[in-house]
Amino acid sequence: MFGRYANAFNDFSSSELYNYELSPSEIKQNIKQIQDFASNLQNEIFPNTNNKTSITNSKRAKYFDGKNKLTNIPIGTFVIIKSKCNSKLNERNIGPYEIVTKHSTGTYTLKDQTGQFLPHKYVTS
Repeated sequence: MFGRYANAFNDFSSSELYNYELSPSEIKQNIKQIQDFASNLQNEIFPNTNNKTSITNSKRAKYFDGKNKLTNIPIGTFVIIKSKCNSKLNERNIGPYEIVTKHSTGTYTLKDQTGQFLPHKYVTS
């Protein structure tokens, strides 16, 4: 690779590979094989793949739903947030905060005692 001379360029345009022509019967046979392959994909492989994917997705959804439960907390309720800092000297819980709104994704908008909204939405744990 390095320190070698490049090979000479050879002209392969007149070789048998490029001058090979198919007869009309061979062309029809190739078209038939391609059509059979495409129909096999559409009729067997794609539906089987779709079925297996839907089975896998339903199993994952069932597992996720078994581990994660949605909790409905009424608006106006005061809640406490777990602190993300795991130091001995930091508080474990922060709050109380009042729930202002619940969003369609299951998250809540909170406001503190001074009436200021918290910068992001929170989920229940």
